[in-house]
Amino acid sequence: MASFPGLTSALSQNHIDRLAGIALVTVLMMGCFAILRPFLSAILWAVILSFFYHRIERAVRGRQGLAAGLIEPLVFLRTSHNKTYW
Repeated sequence: MASFPGLTSALSQNHIDRLAGIALVTVLMMGCFAILRPFLSAILWAVILSFFYHRIERAVRGRQGLAAGLIEPLVFLRTSHNKTYW
């Protein structure tokens, strides 16, 4: 069998480039997670409240003011439970 030294070095360089790219993306994702970590609870509650708001708005046939008034108790309960200000 014939040996192709240029081809094997190109393949190994391609493999190294791919591993470096994967490592870079992994480090960037870890950095993004580290930055967003303190806000994950707030992001989760924003997703939950927006889901419920959309469902309530559809139930009241697009009346946004009524939907906002009905979602307000959920916001109040979320922000007021287990906190003592006195």
